[in-house]
Amino acid sequence: MALTEQETARLVREVEAVLRKGDLATAYAAAERGIDAGTEHPFLLKVKALWLHNEGRYQEALRAFHFARTLTPDDPSILDGIAGCLAGMGEYDAALKMIDAALELAPYDVATHYLRGWIHEAAGNLPAARECYGRTLSLSPQNVPALAGLASVAVRLNDFAAARARAAQALALDPHQPTATIALAMAEVAQGEATAAESRVRNLLEVDLPSRARGLAWGVLADALDTQGRTEEALDARRKKGGELRRGTAAAEKPDEPKS
Repeated sequence: MALTEQETARLVREVEAVLRKGDLATAYAAAERGIDAGTEHPFLLKVKALWLHNEGRYQEALRAFHFARTLTPDDPSILDGIAGCLAGMGEYDAALKMIDAALELAPYDVATHYLRGWIHEAAGNLPAARECYGRTLSLSPQNVPALAGLASVAVRLNDFAAARARAAQALALDPHQPTATIALAMAEVAQGEATAAESRVRNLLEVDLPSRARGLAWGVLADALDTQGRTEEALDARRKKGGELRRGTAAAEKPDEPKS
């Protein structure tokens, strides 16, 4: 039996409060209770979709975002969510079209400009990614993901000074930011500071990370170990990198569980 309007409003407030604490898993569990009870609320569906996206289950997340869009078609955050899922599945052109649609609704939305940069970076268009991250910072000068994104782009362009500077800015605001940490470690390996990079990445691997970020971290650790001549350890790190990336791919391709 679906929740009453009052019960739904109470649940939405509960989920919002949990999300403000950064606990997506608990927020998802609460949202799912309402959805399982038959309540169709776009916010609860978005929370479910975000959790599925965070787990790398892009196809399932995409379905949840599309359902939410039928309820609130002009919500740019839902279009962002759809774009993120499409990008996670490698559909970059389709993802960018969704971003364009979101920006038509909210031209100065910080999250959407950042996401455009992330999609361009994932697609390998580094100059476009750098431009989008810069646009994000013009709207939100202390935006940590955009600072980390600029560090990531810079290190891939072999601009190690810029990578270090942007990573330092991001890490000063969020000492555990994974993208900035990985970019800084990559710069350290490239500039002969493999021991520092190894220590940095090992510390990062102690925290909970999505499979893709964990895979990237293992790859940088392998490079740091190789630079130090520790070939067997580097091979083991690369095996772990492959395992994490395969897990991420398997999650993205996982079909919906049949409901009993």
